[in-house]
Amino acid sequence: MKSTLHRTIIVSGLFFSTVTAFSSAAFADTVNLSGNVPSILEMTTTATAAASALELPTSADTKVVQVADIAFETNDAEGVTITATSGTLTKTGGQTPIDFQVKLLADGTASPGSTDFASGNTTHTTNSAGIGAADLYITYTTAEYQDPGAYSGNINVTIADNS
Repeated sequence: MKSTLHRTIIVSGLFFSTVTAFSSAAFADTVNLSGNVPSILEMTTTATAAASALELPTSADTKVVQVADIAFETNDAEGVTITATSGTLTKTGGQTPIDFQVKLLADGTASPGSTDFASGNTTHTTNSAGIGAADLYITYTTAEYQDPGAYSGNINVTIADNS
C-alpha cells in the first residue's frame, strides 16, 4: 500500500508540475509617465523719476536718460529676449515732435553715450534660466526752437522665451 501511495504521489506531482509549467503565462505591460512644467516668464518695468520729468530744452540739445529699471524671471533654459521700441514724444497740436531711440543694457552697466544708440528697436538677450535685471535708456535731441508745451510718449517693452 505504501508503494502504491508513493507512486500515486510521484505521478500526481509530475502531473501537477507539468500543468503548472505549461499553464502559467508571463505578461508584460508598459506604464507611460508624463508631466508638464509650466513656463515662468515674468517681467516688471519700473519707470525712473526722470521718465516723467524729461529735460526738454528750448534749443537743440541731445540728452541720454535712464527711464526704467526692468526685472525679469524665466525658467527657460535658453533664456529670454526683451525688446523695447523707439518712438516719438509729441504734444497735442505740436509742430516739432521729438524722436527718441532706446537702448537696453544689463543692470549696472555704465550709461551709454548718445552715439551708442541705433535707430529702431533694441533687444536684451539672456541665454539661461534665472532672474535678471536690465536698464532702459533713451536718447533724444530737441529742435533749435522746440515748440513749447507738455510732451508725452511711450515705450512698448516685451519679453519672450528663447526656445
